[in-house]
Amino acid sequence: MLFNSYQFLFIFLPITLIIFYFFSKFNKNKFVILSIFISSLIFYGAHNLGYLLLFICSIIVNYFFGCRLSKPLPSNVKLKNSTLLKIGILFNIVLLFIFKYFNFFIDNLNIFGFNFQQINILLPIGISFYTFQQIGFLVDIYKKDSKICNFFEYASFVSFFPQLIAGPIVHHADFITQIKSKDYKPDDKHNISLGIVIFIIGLFKKIIIADTLSVKLVKPFYDFVAQGNVASTLTAWIGTFSYSMQIYFD
Repeated sequence: MLFNSYQFLFIFLPITLIIFYFFSKFNKNKFVILSIFISSLIFYGAHNLGYLLLFICSIIVNYFFGCRLSKPLPSNVKLKNSTLLKIGILFNIVLLFIFKYFNFFIDNLNIFGFNFQQINILLPIGISFYTFQQIGFLVDIYKKDSKICNFFEYASFVSFFPQLIAGPIVHHADFITQIKSKDYKPDDKHNISLGIVIFIIGLFKKIIIADTLSVKLVKPFYDFVAQGNVASTLTAWIGTFSYSMQIYFD
């Protein structure tokens, strides 16, 4: 489900917002947070239902480490918080390596004469973002820069669909203080109108600028090179600059 797809713009987003504002209107904060989490799981599962289980397991394991790191351990316990932090970070790095970099690593080894087989595995979308975001959470909890919250608040923080697949990576404290703020007013007309304007500007950058650059300049350039042709200096610069601008506006 892409942000500029009809499925997202005219089905998923309106329904999500209606449910969100319905619960917000009656000050049902627990249901607001639960609705964010469920909506985010639906959004992520629409890409690939098979990796939804991996995503949920990652959330559960990291929350467990966060809970343990938030509690002072007795002096007679040998496994210190610093060791727990290292184990938690290692868990995340191993997960990222297996699903994103394993085949790349095998390819590079095979260059030197090895004959290792790749594993048939698809890259889970957004795995880099939610992995590093959870590592940041563990570090913040360890340093006491953030406090542990309940599971659904944490799960909403990790799975929050507007930044799940493309970032940015946010700090746990920044997100939690917003969804738990008593000053938050979901029916604030100024915030709603401002949000709509920002959303339209972002959609314009994505559809009109980024996608146009991709179709008109970037794809033709890389197709030209892929066919074995040698691009001129000017063409190479135009293609490279266009690709940079596509990524930026995307």
